[in-house]
Amino acid sequence: RYLTHAENDLNNDNLHFETIACSTTEDALAALKAGEVDAVFPVYLHPYDADTNDVFVTDQAMKTEMNVIMRASDNRGLSKDSEVTFAVDNGNVNNTTFIMEDYPSAQSKSYKDKVASFKAVSEGDADCALISSYRLASFEDTLKDFKLYSVPTGESIPLSFAVRKDNPELYFLLNKTVIMTESQDMYAALVSYMHTS
Repeated sequence: RYLTHAENDLNNDNLHFETIACSTTEDALAALKAGEVDAVFPVYLHPYDADTNDVFVTDQAMKTEMNVIMRASDNRGLSKDSEVTFAVDNGNVNNTTFIMEDYPSAQSKSYKDKVASFKAVSEGDADCALISSYRLASFEDTLKDFKLYSVPTGESIPLSFAVRKDNPELYFLLNKTVIMTESQDMYAALVSYMHTS
């Protein structure tokens, strides 16, 4: 939906998009670096990490509220000073950046995927995990199976496009689409592209 909007509304006959699914944001950034894809979305990178990856990050295309996943038996709160261990699915750059920015006293442990992260929380190997609001519904059954619940953190992360620095024309065009697109249209488009494995 969003890509169709971008192709049609930018009045550029040479602009065509194709989506290519990657398992993780880290895999998508590696594909970008290798020239296998031209842009990555959704991405949340600290400016240092964007520079290290040699990418431009567009203006915020949308934002998503972050939810913490905890055991039903865990009654502690979560604050900026919390010394907790987050379970993070391997390659999830967005969550890793969020933890570094918003919970600097926290630790993180890496797990194979989102389900393995939730299992680690359920078994007490980690204190909590994170999930963005747009992915929450697709994991409701998994959370019930593991006796976990989600609580909004009250914090959101900005999601943008990442483009190689050697492609300033695409960076310009994607930034233009970001400016021209309503955030609710962007959110609807993002939800439509989500899949779980």
